[in-house]
Amino acid sequence: MKGYEAWGNYVDRFGLLSVPTRESGPEMNAAVAQAYSLSAYSLVNLAALGNKENQGFPRDIPGQVARRWLTGFTSELARRTLQTLEQPATKSSARRILTDGLTGGPKPLMLVEPKMRRNCIVALWPAFIEQIPPGSRQANFDELCESVSATYAELGLAGQEKELFGLLNKPDVARVPAPVRLPRASELDSKSTVHPERPK
Repeated sequence: MKGYEAWGNYVDRFGLLSVPTRESGPEMNAAVAQAYSLSAYSLVNLAALGNKENQGFPRDIPGQVARRWLTGFTSELARRTLQTLEQPATKSSARRILTDGLTGGPKPLMLVEPKMRRNCIVALWPAFIEQIPPGSRQANFDELCESVSATYAELGLAGQEKELFGLLNKPDVARVPAPVRLPRASELDSKSTVHPERPK
């Protein structure tokens, strides 16, 4: 929780660029963006756990309060994801954010306001597609697709998600043919040379 709040305050004050120091630069800026986004992802995962009290959350939180907290944490994750979309850390987390957020229980991304949820899905989808293996099919992601379809339906856009689903059907990796060894020129010359018969 402290890291989540600290990085939120840092970015609110300084932005995603690191504070100018001798060590400042693209790598340091990427580290700031990574900590900013992943601290939110970690908190959402923690809040969704059944034993979160063992991780520092108050005990005996009423269900409605816990749900409201989880909604707030996940909405902030979606906001930070969109804010750091071009950062390698966010792109590399696309599959985890979407599968953890839209499948299983409690599907925390489904608690986020539908428009922001859809923006998050669309923004992460290209990186997500890159991370699924060749030969994947839409049928392998039924639960994920159900959540995406529900999101589009909430916005009155039912059917428009099919373009995303089509990308889930990835071709198999083409088999590389075994190398064929061609004979060397010297071997061809030796085979084609006609040796005269010795006289009997």
